[in-house]
Amino acid sequence: MTKRARENTLNRSVIIIGRNSLQNKLLTSLIEERTGYTSLIRSVDDLAGLPASANALTLLDVGHSATKDVVAHLQALAACGSCCNVALINVRGSITLLQVASWPGVKGVFFREASRENLLKGIKSILDGEYWLPRKLLSAHLEEIRMRPRSPAPEVAALTPKE
Repeated sequence: MTKRARENTLNRSVIIIGRNSLQNKLLTSLIEERTGYTSLIRSVDDLAGLPASANALTLLDVGHSATKDVVAHLQALAACGSCCNVALINVRGSITLLQVASWPGVKGVFFREASRENLLKGIKSILDGEYWLPRKLLSAHLEEIRMRPRSPAPEVAALTPKE
């Protein structure tokens, strides 16, 4: 690993917004151990002072939240202006790509059943500037689009050779 890559890794951080549960504590330990990124847990009521850096990722734990609460939490994160990168974790299967696209700052989604390896790979990808969306979510959106009735294409007027 180059010196610049090592410095970039050392400056990266992951903030889990959610309950101070055993699951989130284990997740912070896993992130620190496997990536070298600083990791901490914050309550949704304690958003002040979050880092405003492209090297920080906020993981919003939505496992126990209704959709309207998720929207409120995302709006609160956007209002504090300090979160550039946001990903949702512990997402239930009822989410749609249109919802994700409409939510401010969301660059990644991790379903409850995501593996540790997939989660870590996604975290690194988001901090590298990419989006991380599950294939299940993208496939459902593609199928929805394909099922919509399409208006017939307007007929193209026959052109003469000169035209």
